[in-house]
Order: sequence, then C-alpha cells, then structure tokens
Amino acid sequence: METILNTILISFFKIFAKISTNLTTKIAWSFFCRPRIRKNPLSKFESKLLQQAIKDSINSGEYEISVYEWRNLTNLDEAKTVLLTHDWADTH
Repeated sequence: METILNTILISFFKIFAKISTNLTTKIAWSFFCRPRIRKNPLSKFESKLLQQAIKDSINSGEYEISVYEWRNLTNLDEAKTVLLTHDWADTH
C-alpha cells in the first residue's frame, strides 16, 4: 500500500509541476510540512515508553519542540547517543 501511495504522490507532483511549479510547491509544503492529527490512540507499548522518558522542551522562538530522552542507567560508561526525529505532529 505504501509503495502505491508513493507512486501516486510522485506522479501527482511530476504532472502538476509541469502545470504550475508555484502551486505544486505550495501543495507539497502543505502536505509534507504541516502536522497531521493522530487518529489512533497510543498503543500500550507506546504509552509505556513515553512514561519511561525524561520529558523536556526546547523553545526555538516561534516553536516549542518536545524532547524525550531515554537513558540506560545501568551502564552509563558505555552509553551511546542516538538522535531520532519523527512524528512531530503528536503532542504528548
């Protein structure tokens, strides 16, 4: 299903870019850069993970960015840092 959706989106943007680059840019910006509202509640696994997180936020001027941090407190000497960014539409 995801592959079909990707093919449709790519085709849509290729066709409309030939008609109006400006309008296509606005549509793409709206589609890819505006948050979507989550339709399904969090799963039990997701809820449990969020409860274990150290929650904070970063104020970037115009936006407040939620930050979640998980630490392996049993072995801090071998801790690795991983930065993940996704699902920015959710506010928990």
